Amino acid sequence: MKYCIIFFCLLISSYSYSNQVTGEITEYGIYKPGDFFDVKYNSKAPTNLIKGYERTPPYKVTDLIPVELGLTFGFCYSISGIDNGNKIQIEWMVKHPKYKPSSKNNKTSYSYFKTLNVENRVASFCPIYTFEKDWELVEGDWEFTVSYNSKALLNKSFSTYKP
Repeated sequence: MKYCIIFFCLLISSYSYSNQVTGEITEYGIYKPGDFFDVKYNSKAPTNLIKGYERTPPYKVTDLIPVELGLTFGFCYSISGIDNGNKIQIEWMVKHPKYKPSSKNNKTSYSYFKTLNVENRVASFCPIYTFEKDWELVEGDWEFTVSYNSKALLNKSFSTYKP
């Protein structure tokens, strides 16, 4: 009887461990203009990315990002261990250097929630950032965090510099 209880406890712990939700960064770096937004975003697309769009890998795999207008950087990730057919809500948090005073924005962080579809027990997304305004061109560290059910699943950091 004692051995049956031990076996049962091991079985339950291995089951819950194997069904653990985990996150993995699948790529990161600098992307060429147009790699992500050649066609309009469609939130009803099965992968939550752009419908009819074939994303290309990063132009340059790097954590060091030159601050240049029009430059796009970011990463792609997958979250696995989720039941099929469900949608999950993740929180995406960004910490960034203080923008130039002309931005009239003193905040150095922001966050938002994103709903992702699950297919084959995996949800994927590619958050990116494009320098579009002069006041965004600042040096410093950027940190991206993806959380699910209030648990941080992955972090990705970039450092920006003036070329």
